[in-house]
Amino acid sequence: MAEIIIKINFLDQIDSNADMEKLIDVAIIGDGPAGAAAAIMMAKSGLSVCIIGLPSHNKIMFGETLPPHIKELLIRLGVWKDFLDGGHLASAGNISAWGDSQLKESHFIFHPNSYGWHLDRPRFNRMLLNAAKRNGVYCFYSKIEPIKDLKGHFTIRFKKQNGLILDFNIVTDFIVDATGRASWFSNRQGIRRIAFDRLCGYVCFLACKIKGDSDSMTLIESVSDGWWYSALLPGNIRVVSFFTDSDLPITEFAKTFTGWNLLMRNTKYIRLNLENYDYYNTSGPHIMLSNSSKIEKVNGENWLSIGDATATYDPLSSNGIVTAINDGIRASNIIFNYLNGSARYLDEYNNDISTNFNKYLEKRAFYYKLENRWADSVFWKRNQAYDS
Repeated sequence: MAEIIIKINFLDQIDSNADMEKLIDVAIIGDGPAGAAAAIMMAKSGLSVCIIGLPSHNKIMFGETLPPHIKELLIRLGVWKDFLDGGHLASAGNISAWGDSQLKESHFIFHPNSYGWHLDRPRFNRMLLNAAKRNGVYCFYSKIEPIKDLKGHFTIRFKKQNGLILDFNIVTDFIVDATGRASWFSNRQGIRRIAFDRLCGYVCFLACKIKGDSDSMTLIESVSDGWWYSALLPGNIRVVSFFTDSDLPITEFAKTFTGWNLLMRNTKYIRLNLENYDYYNTSGPHIMLSNSSKIEKVNGENWLSIGDATATYDPLSSNGIVTAINDGIRASNIIFNYLNGSARYLDEYNNDISTNFNKYLEKRAFYYKLENRWADSVFWKRNQAYDS
């Protein structure tokens, strides 16, 4: 098939009357919050943008907690009203048993925005993608061939599948890797991802037989081999996760619900939280890679990576989605300037990511060092070390 440069219309179909010489300014591979945020802002600046997402098969989405300062970012993206209409659950703060056995409360009441949020994550992602489409972003869901770099332009070929008309090419001036931990594009540039710990989550979603659980505070409880997290989600669903190192023997228990449940019953506060409303498991345990990691280089000629494709963070920080959206917004400005002849901001991007990530690692070690009840625990010894 000869190469065809096409314009993609709003309805994700090929427009037979398309301008055959039209290029896409920026192709974003990945349709999560980072990619959607970047697409929205670049489209607002007048760039033509395409989001390419792999077809999903009811993929479980993890990450459901937002801090109060998400409001400013969502206002900037123009989706704050949509967010408020989305049925997400306001959260007043956090409760934790970390460092000793007594619960400590940290309320958002003194924050200007008063509330954090627990998300209906699929609805949140759809909201951002719908906003991107409203701003003229073209969206496709298809597998793609290896990308060719030809004289400063990238050619992306879609694979024909299931009889769909997707056997065509896009030519773009710039690529954004927003493919999460897989770092799909960066990996194909020979760039390694470096892991700084072995943290892994074992996640269950539970429903309650006894209605009335309205405690929207996030609950965190540390134990000898890791720590637990629980949050009430929209629809009377509670997510409960156990985090430990992926190579420890305890993970053999955490991989099955029977074993996970036995571990959960050794907690104090998580167990009471579930027993009070007679929760039962609806899904899980799902294994969620949760380690801190960063790719060696986050940009190159005519491309950069954002969000989890660049760096991943401990769930304890509750900032994964915020960081992803921040990355997307910042990238939109960097790319706009780059395509208009200024590479200065792109040159600074890699250094800034490295500096901020090292600060994060230092802060992470500080919080893990607050827990000193289990001096002989392999988990706590490892995660209290700071390795920049």
